[in-house]
Amino acid sequence: MKTVLGWMAAILALTLALVLTGCAKDRGGSGEGAHWVQAAPASASQVGFLVAAGPSAGAKVESLLESSGGKARVLDAAEGRYEIFGVSQESIVAALPGAEVRKNHYYDHLIQDAPAVPAVDPWLLDCKKAEFPILAPVVAVKALTHARELGGSTRTVKFGDASMWFSLEGVGNEYLWQVLGPRGFHVEGKSATIAFNATLPGEYIVDIIAKNAPKNCAETKFDFQVTWKQPYLGRKLPLLVRAEDFKQISHLSAVGATTAWSKSFGDNVKIAIVDSGVNYNHPDLAPNMADELGWDFVNGDNMPFDDNEHGTHVAGLAAGARYGVAPHARILAVKALNAAGGGDVGSIEQGIRYAVNQRSNVIVMSLGRYDDSFRTQLEPAIAYAESHNVL
Repeated sequence: MKTVLGWMAAILALTLALVLTGCAKDRGGSGEGAHWVQAAPASASQVGFLVAAGPSAGAKVESLLESSGGKARVLDAAEGRYEIFGVSQESIVAALPGAEVRKNHYYDHLIQDAPAVPAVDPWLLDCKKAEFPILAPVVAVKALTHARELGGSTRTVKFGDASMWFSLEGVGNEYLWQVLGPRGFHVEGKSATIAFNATLPGEYIVDIIAKNAPKNCAETKFDFQVTWKQPYLGRKLPLLVRAEDFKQISHLSAVGATTAWSKSFGDNVKIAIVDSGVNYNHPDLAPNMADELGWDFVNGDNMPFDDNEHGTHVAGLAAGARYGVAPHARILAVKALNAAGGGDVGSIEQGIRYAVNQRSNVIVMSLGRYDDSFRTQLEPAIAYAESHNVL
């Protein structure tokens, strides 16, 4: 499976319109009840075991969860693919003989680096590094009408709940804090109260330093994600391409797209974007969305809206109605990465399988790591795509 946008020009030049032999399959409904979860892991400490147990395994999985007290999320019920949490690998193998069972893995920042934390104020030079508690392990998030608690190493809040407030009272007698977020978001202060509005979806990092009377300093950092959802508003007529604007676009001629357009504009080609989702209401993308829109494997729903912007950028390059390499192609949005650009192997590989089963011709994955282990874990899903002639 090729994953480089530049090769899509070659696809157009050859007027590729693949006809897949397999029938499209639905991802499958998610489990219901106390033992089932929707959300994908958001950190390495939250992953479970990936289980491929076959189409008839649902009842056995349910029985295992009942007897063990474990939990699971559905990756594809029709194919019998699940992630099981809180149950040992030995117990899973015993309850599901013949099933393929392996540990899931989570990777931070598969598409971009975390926001860089700038240097701290000079007053820190007048203190010694020490260890003392700065924040309680649970952070209170005050929303517009309610307060809710978010525990764990990774916190995710909905966009409407992103009015943040933290108290540092009693920790020290001097403070320095700063918050960094998407698009250069940066606020800072020296008060005992941290208050700000997270105005954009994405990843935020809070860096807090406290100094006490003996001139000891302690520092803590934590991150949280802000996500959002929008319903698809439907296809609209694409905006007109102005000649003066097109002259400023260099990537199309650089990859040979304008030459390839003499053969095809990507008609009858479906391009799956396996990434952080797609802003399917963007005026350049809405006209080209696939009928089935896509799937969100991070949150377990059918609204794969982008809360990071990376997937939207990739979709625009590939098949934007005005300036995409394949401006007549259909876009299938597959959200496998969260607002911080991280993701787990289970969600990514199931995103690949979903794209194949939805009769995609091309899968674009502008993500990765510099180590071989990441690709090795995805090789079965990549082989599945290649066996169905998906590029």
